[in-house]
Amino acid sequence: MRIAIVDDEQTIRMVAQVQLKLIEGALQSEDEVIVYSDPESFLKAFTENPKDYFSIAVIDHDLGEGKLSGYDLINIMFKENFSGVTVLFTSTESQLSEAKAQLNQGIYFVNKINIENPKVPYEELAKLLQKARNRE
Repeated sequence: MRIAIVDDEQTIRMVAQVQLKLIEGALQSEDEVIVYSDPESFLKAFTENPKDYFSIAVIDHDLGEGKLSGYDLINIMFKENFSGVTVLFTSTESQLSEAKAQLNQGIYFVNKINIENPKVPYEELAKLLQKARNRE
């Protein structure tokens, strides 16, 4: 399985990789986690490979000022018939963000910030990895 993590914050990319490795059963030895710091580099990899190249794409909703948003990126992926699991990774509690995520069929919403228990977002991602694995 190839897991894409697209986030403009280096800390989030590193923490996501480490946490997924620490959660028992989340990753298998043959799984590959590929991180992207900007939407353009992800789109390049996405368009140059088969649409099932990534089993799951975890995309931050805000990818930096002047950049495509996570919503824009996901819409492009859907137009290109992405066949994997799509996760919108956000740091806001905004009802609007959650509503937008839920309105788009096939998009899962995960809040990457949980002050009481920082492992919760990554445990949710681990469950979504299992969903992606079951699709294969």
